[in-house]
Amino acid sequence: MTAEGRVTSVPPAPADMDARTRRLLEGPLPRTLLELAAPNALVMVTQISLGLVELFFIARLGVDALAGVSQVFPVLSLVGAISQGSIGGGVVSAIARTLGRGQRQEANNLPWYAVAIAMLLGAITTAVLLAAGPHFYLAMGARGGSLQAALTYSNLVFGGAVLIWLFNLLLAVIRGTGNLILPVAVVCGGALLLIPLFPLVIFGLGPIPGLGVIGGAVGMVVYSTLGVIRWVVTKIRLTQREPSGRAAAP
Repeated sequence: MTAEGRVTSVPPAPADMDARTRRLLEGPLPRTLLELAAPNALVMVTQISLGLVELFFIARLGVDALAGVSQVFPVLSLVGAISQGSIGGGVVSAIARTLGRGQRQEANNLPWYAVAIAMLLGAITTAVLLAAGPHFYLAMGARGGSLQAALTYSNLVFGGAVLIWLFNLLLAVIRGTGNLILPVAVVCGGALLLIPLFPLVIFGLGPIPGLGVIGGAVGMVVYSTLGVIRWVVTKIRLTQREPSGRAAAP
């Protein structure tokens, strides 16, 4: 066979390829990149904005509260970047590539690996930050009231670090199936719930007592918990495909 023959003998595209896959493979590159990037960018902007909104309310508790919680946020951002970015990106890639190869049973097992990784790394995160937190925040310059605020907030938030890891890795599982809309709905919907919850749990209202810095931490834990519950309720079945080749709806 000649070189020309080898080049031209490309297997045809599957006849049952669904419209979304065909659009990804054959559509204009700028529009395709925008369609893929916009939902992910919206998720990241929403999560960053939640931190800023929480700091806005925490600042009204005083300088010590603001200084203490502000020292915890870099650590929280680091955990989020690792769980959602580096390791979460690996989960997205693994599931997408496995589904792309048609290995549906293997793809159906991968979420359990993601859960195991989240449980293990979440437990390690909790152990490290509960043990080393006081030394870490002291090294960052926290003293007196700011150190107490940092430890109070950190111990509560990272005491539930498993929830943070589960939330982000299960989000990655869903993204790996090609569903980019559900993460936007869950993250943005949770933000709409959490923003009015912050002032309620931080400052209180009527018979509801204000919890101060503890309230901010409780709000973040509630956000992660509801997100994990939502991912579980979706019951995405990676092995079930419609005849057209599309992934089954959650």
